[in-house]
Order: sequence, then C-alpha cells, then structure tokens
Amino acid sequence: MMLIIKRPYSILLAIAILLFLAGIIFFDKYLDIYLNDAYYIVSLHHIAWASSFLLIFCWMLYLLTHNLLFSKTLNWIHILLTASCSVIILVFSYFLSESTESSVTLSSVYNAKGYLNHYRLQETLKKVILITTAILVLGQLTYLMNILMGLAKGKKRQYHPS
Repeated sequence: MMLIIKRPYSILLAIAILLFLAGIIFFDKYLDIYLNDAYYIVSLHHIAWASSFLLIFCWMLYLLTHNLLFSKTLNWIHILLTASCSVIILVFSYFLSESTESSVTLSSVYNAKGYLNHYRLQETLKKVILITTAILVLGQLTYLMNILMGLAKGKKRQYHPS
C-alpha cells in the first residue's frame, strides 16, 4: 500500500500486465468496425495489447519524469483516467463483439422489435466506447499540463522513489 502512495504510477504497470495476460487468455473474439465505406475487423487481443502498451508507455514516462511533475493530484487524475478508460474500452469492446456475434438469428429476422433492440444495444456500446476513448485522449492532457507546469515552475518533487 505504501508503494502505491509513494509511486502511484505503479498502478499503470500492474493493470498493463493484467490486460496483457487477459488479452492472451480470454479475448479470442473479434470486433467489427464500420467507418464510412470501410469495414475493419480487429481482434480483441490487439485492443488488449494496445491498451497494455499504452499503460506501460505512461509508466515509463512517469519513471523518467517523476521528479519534474508539478502536482500529485494531477498524477492521480491522469493515472486513474488512463487506467480506468483502458479497462472500460476493453470490457465494452468485449460486450460489443459478443453482441455482434449473435446479431442475426432466425427469430430476430422475423421479429423487427428484437432486431431494433439489438441494434440500439450495439449503438449504445459503440457510443460508450467512443466517449471513453475521447476521455482517455483528453486525460493525457493532464500529464502534459503537469509536466509543463512543473518545468515552468522549476519545482523539484520532494519525494524521490527509491
């Protein structure tokens, strides 16, 4: 517990390892993405691994710049936004791939109401993923603000993790 308080960025490494292992073990599904006239099929393995590499990259940035950062509060905001959004994107991508797999059954072809509900569920999941991705991208600005303010003030952090 003391390690997390001294070095909160270690949360990023722990979640990155969990996401990487989850990508290997659990996610053998595919996500279908329609963008304009293009159709993409992405494996959930790749989404899990991309999330884990993003978290490892952020962890390495914190290792290199922890004594230049301005505020611990901005550290926590960035870390929690990055870690939680990465997990949320992966979980909702899994639910979306599950709903895509079972999208058309014989009963839903003849039941327009069931098909409409299924379509609404997919659209809602896509919106949640899109909004969470936007929050993840905007959350990276907190790190940028933190390091720029730290460099502008010339303030050295009082704690140095050993």
